[in-house]
Order: sequence, then C-alpha cells, then structure tokens
Amino acid sequence: MQTADIRAQWEGAATGWARWEATIATWMEPATEAMLAMAGVDAGARVLDVACGAGSQTLRAAQRVGTQGHVVASDIADTMLHHVQENARAAGLTNVTTLAGAAEDLAVAAESFDAVICRLGLMLFSDPAKALLAVRRALQPRGKVAVVVFTTPAANNVYGPIHANTAPPGWEDATSAGTTRDLLAWRSRRDRALVRRQRLRGR
Repeated sequence: MQTADIRAQWEGAATGWARWEATIATWMEPATEAMLAMAGVDAGARVLDVACGAGSQTLRAAQRVGTQGHVVASDIADTMLHHVQENARAAGLTNVTTLAGAAEDLAVAAESFDAVICRLGLMLFSDPAKALLAVRRALQPRGKVAVVVFTTPAANNVYGPIHANTAPPGWEDATSAGTTRDLLAWRSRRDRALVRRQRLRGR
C-alpha cells in the first residue's frame, strides 16, 4: 500500500479514533505508564511520540517532562495531529509540537531525542523495520525506545477472533521483529493489562 493510501485510510479513521481516545487512555493506562517509564520519559527529556494518534500518551509524556522538556507528536494523519494540538491546548500544555509524516520517513535531526515512544502503532506500519531504523537515527546514543504492541492475532485473546483474517500487512513481522532494543508487549488477560519487557537485539 502506498503512503498516500495509508494516509487516506488513517484520515478516515481519525474522527472515530479521537472519539474513543479517553476510553483507550483508561484501558491502556498501565501499559502506557510502563512504556513511559521504560523509555526514561522524565523531567527535561526531549521525546518523540511516533504514530501518536489522538495523543493521550503524548499529553502524559508532556506532563512528565515538564516545562524544561518537550514532546514531538508525529503521525501520518493531519487530522490526528489536530486532535493532539487541541487536546494539548485544553490541558494547558505548551511543550507539545506536531510533525506530519509516516514513521518510516521521520523528518527529524539525527540524535535529537532522549526517548522515543510508540503506542499501538509499530505493528501497523507498512515497513516496521524501516521505521525502527528511523527511530534509531533520531535517538541520542544513550537514548531509549519503548513501544506497546498487540501480539499476533492467533495469540491475542481479545483481537485474535476478530482480526484473524484481517490482520494488516506487516502485522506478523512487527510483532515478532528482532530489530528493536526494548519491546513492550501488551495484551489483555482477565480484564487487566499485563506488561512484559523483552530484551531484543541491541545496537
């Protein structure tokens, strides 16, 4: 699928995604907090949020880094970024900016971020490995990356029955990829979030 087609797909989904953002934020809170902690999103940090969506995790990161830090929210869909801007404004956060573009083609300076986060995006990218290379380039030498992903449909007791026959291209590669240093895998079991840190191939 071409980038323009992917962008159009996510533009079409943006309104509905934003409508459910508060519910998703509550549902994902344990995994989100673990992701932020693992990435070292602390006071003064410069953070890149890849595939930010409507951005509830972006705002949480911005609260953690404070006025001395900064969060760049990146997404392929302009409508998603509009929601991020509106939500940041409503929350009184002035340390959030947005960047339009695909994760595989991050237009950021090399080694310009202390941390990169991505919640529920990596497994949906058209080329997860290329996106991870872009993330690696964006990170400072001692920077950290943490992501939240669904497991494969067959192993996911929530989404497996629904998406077993409709998994997007790259799903299997993304959820089993060995190219990211710290992978935060999330799945729902008995109505609670379980977070598992998996040490994968490093730099």
